[in-house]
Amino acid sequence: DMPPDFTISDMVNIEESSYPPRYMDFDDLDDTYYTVEHSSSANVLRDLLSDERKQQPSAASLSIMHIVSMMTATANTTMTSLIDTTDQMADAIKQYLSTMTLLYQGLLIFLATWIAREFLFVFRPMITQLRDEEEGTKLLLMMIPKEVRATVPGIQEYLETGALQNATQMHKNLQESEKLLSNILPSNITQRLKAGERPIADFHKSVTILFTDFVGFTAMSSKMSARYIVTFLNEIFSCFDDICNELQLEKIKTIGDSYFLVGGLNFEMSDHALRVVEGGIHFYDALTLHNLRHSQFSIQMRMGINTGSAVAGVIGERKVAYDLWGDAVNIASRMESTGLAGSIQVSPNTHELVKQYFTFEERVVEAKGKGAMQAYILLKRTREGYASPYTKLKCMKEQLQTLCVVDTSKSVKSKSRQDDAESMVSSISGWR
Repeated sequence: DMPPDFTISDMVNIEESSYPPRYMDFDDLDDTYYTVEHSSSANVLRDLLSDERKQQPSAASLSIMHIVSMMTATANTTMTSLIDTTDQMADAIKQYLSTMTLLYQGLLIFLATWIAREFLFVFRPMITQLRDEEEGTKLLLMMIPKEVRATVPGIQEYLETGALQNATQMHKNLQESEKLLSNILPSNITQRLKAGERPIADFHKSVTILFTDFVGFTAMSSKMSARYIVTFLNEIFSCFDDICNELQLEKIKTIGDSYFLVGGLNFEMSDHALRVVEGGIHFYDALTLHNLRHSQFSIQMRMGINTGSAVAGVIGERKVAYDLWGDAVNIASRMESTGLAGSIQVSPNTHELVKQYFTFEERVVEAKGKGAMQAYILLKRTREGYASPYTKLKCMKEQLQTLCVVDTSKSVKSKSRQDDAESMVSSISGWR
């Protein structure tokens, strides 16, 4: 209800009017009082009154409509700025969401690529290895003689169907089968076959090979029954097996009454020559005890040893064999065949590696296919040399403690002859 000619001066001078000092009362605002000095309108009015900030006639003469128009323009400018700011914020949010979307897409692509790579380079080889191991397991089971497999129905079931009705029992059977195979093949070779490795062939730069042969056994066996021959050889060769196991040597095979072993297939074994020579000495100890058990069939033995390079590998698919090839094997065989009964004959290569431990006698032998060859007969341990760590074996101590004298009609445990056995063992060629 202000008059049209109401000016700013009238509005500013309102505090001198009849209203309460410095306050304006608006009935439509629920009797709330507003101070002019602290209101935004007052600030706008004061700006308008400043002649320095506005290049126009004195603001005191401006009409109310003019003031409202200017305040509306100011409000519009403020709102436009606010809208522009809001649009910028919306654009920034859109840009952020777009960037995050690209980031997530990149992450998903990375994860998909990683999973694919892991499958190609990790999981697929694992699956292939498992499949090869399954095939290797079947191959190992096929190596077991058919009559032995027949006693374990689960083995045949696994070979035919690849599945098991009783997996727990079959697992036990497989463990027993692997244990049996470990007596046929070296344990590391069994694992490599199981893993599907084909073929298995290893070159060994330095190994030591030993051959034994019983003198006159062929003629002696004509006086034995078939059962007694097998029992006789099984006893002595089982003792040889125990010696090899304790010295970490590898039995290759038996050929009739001949025993064939090698040391050094384990690439970390550097003293294989000493171990094999010590094994040969313990073989003679075992033979002495064996002759005490079978006094009616006392036998003698020759032994030859050589050190050199050789190739080892697995031959066959059904009845596989782990064998050794090379000139070093032939020389070891010649050392045995040209040796003396009751002695250990070694080649120059082996002599060079163990001469600090033993005293030898040098000789020249005529070897088949080789001509004249230099050889050494082991005489005794040298007192001035190095002490061997393999002079006493647990398995030989057990043999002495359980010495039995076996007769064709009875088996008698004899402690009274143990002293005789120890005396005989200690006096073999002066080696003790």
